[in-house]
Amino acid sequence: MEAVMKLAPDKPYPGANLVAEALVWFARGEGINRAVAAAPKQTDAMKLAGFLVPYGFRTDTALTSGEAMRRAADSPDVELLLVDVRCQKPAVKTLVQEMRADARTHEIPVAILTTHASRLAGPVVLFSPPDTPLDQQTAYDLLAPDNPFAHSLAVTYPMPVDARGTRWMLDDLYLKTSTRPADPTVRLLQGRRALGWIREAVERAGTPDGANVYAFEDIDNLVTRATASATLFFDGVELAAVVPSARMQALLAELTAQPVFDIQTRQFVAQRFLSSIDKHGVLLRGKQVQVLYDRYNASKDQPGEVQRLLAALLDAVEEKTFDTENRYRP
Repeated sequence: MEAVMKLAPDKPYPGANLVAEALVWFARGEGINRAVAAAPKQTDAMKLAGFLVPYGFRTDTALTSGEAMRRAADSPDVELLLVDVRCQKPAVKTLVQEMRADARTHEIPVAILTTHASRLAGPVVLFSPPDTPLDQQTAYDLLAPDNPFAHSLAVTYPMPVDARGTRWMLDDLYLKTSTRPADPTVRLLQGRRALGWIREAVERAGTPDGANVYAFEDIDNLVTRATASATLFFDGVELAAVVPSARMQALLAELTAQPVFDIQTRQFVAQRFLSSIDKHGVLLRGKQVQVLYDRYNASKDQPGEVQRLLAALLDAVEEKTFDTENRYRP
């Protein structure tokens, strides 16, 4: 990926769409430990997610195998999937096959959980009886040595009911799959570099001689997601400044007004808003501009430096949008 981006191609080429997709996927890496827990009932999925809290996982829940697949493929930070064998749409067997066929998920270890544990080795813990005969039969099928579904990164376990069972399951899963969670700092570095490469590609496409080599789908949502992340915030703001869209200018204005940020951060964001206005003109229209006035008028009780910051945004907008009679043109 790095070699391709260093070449900085000036025209579209075969496979450019795959590079764009990969960059967007890597750009979602926040450097946190993520997992997915799937079960047919929300209470069961939440319980599984709770078992992973002591191990530092931020766990998303899913009620179907298809939803679990989408969540696992959504972020390079996902390190683990716990799935109740009773999950459907599709069956768990199909889920694992689909995961192994997808480059985004093919290395994620999967713990397939069943309430029937008579053929499983492990610590002595209590298990609930299986809900249906299908649960027992499915567990037997998954455990069969000659099962073509068997995979080195998918292991069947009894449903954990306490911290001890969860610890044993995780240790055994990592041992049998020969995997360990990737270093979060590496994933964060990859995410930041991907955002930087996307920004450079967007900037090149905006120059007179530049070509739109990469089609980044839904880039506004990617930027919004990055600016909502503590680890990718500043990289997301930098990208927002070069994307020519009203939504991005509105986002930068909104972040500038957020009191949760210190004044230095708000000044940083405001400078990127002014840069966007200078480069792309005012893309905000109607109600989006009115929001800027409302925020400024509501800032009368805030510190002077905040008022001046919000006034600077309005000054930039007015300079570009007022006609000679000093009337705003929406």
